[in-house]
Amino acid sequence: MNLIELTHVVVDDIQIYPGDPKPAIKPFLTHDKDYCHVNTVNLGSHTGTHIDAAFHFFPDGRKINDYPLDRFVRPGVLVDATGAGPEAPIPASILDRSAPAIEPGDFVIFRTGWSRYFGQDMYLRHPSISPELSQRMVDLGVSLVGLDALSVDPSAKGTFEAHMILLGNDVLIVENLRNLESVTRQRGIYSFLPLRLDASDGSPIRAVFQADCA
Repeated sequence: MNLIELTHVVVDDIQIYPGDPKPAIKPFLTHDKDYCHVNTVNLGSHTGTHIDAAFHFFPDGRKINDYPLDRFVRPGVLVDATGAGPEAPIPASILDRSAPAIEPGDFVIFRTGWSRYFGQDMYLRHPSISPELSQRMVDLGVSLVGLDALSVDPSAKGTFEAHMILLGNDVLIVENLRNLESVTRQRGIYSFLPLRLDASDGSPIRAVFQADCA
């Protein structure tokens, strides 16, 4: 099975959304002093490559542990959005060519190329999913939207229209993907499995693409 890694490595100084908790991974037991090595791991629910559940913005929305497993592993369609510039809203028309390949329940993954700026100030000026594009994906019956940028919304502006439309319609969101340039198929199987956290609005994930699927 040929799997393509789409996940950022989590380190203490990983770039995070402004205001989110900083992660810390520290040794608690060590080989030198104890019988084995054990780390303490403190993470925000949106650290690194992660998934958003409806509860992230909606008090009555589903929490990450409320979703069945098949919401996290499904066929997806890759959409090339590398032409979008800094802070540019990606228009609904970008789906004109891809829409025939999108089936109800599919994931839609946007490759903006912005992961090349991960860890830099420029990463905050990423393109975003426009409200019109968000609504079009809802109308198509998409079950999850992902991209290789910090947020589906413009981080520099601090607005959340895409989150409200997508999560408000129970469309999951995956942010901070990487290595989408290695995905050469328009359609394939993506896995975005979260930690099985109780009462959580989201979770870090290990994101992979199965490159050798039919």
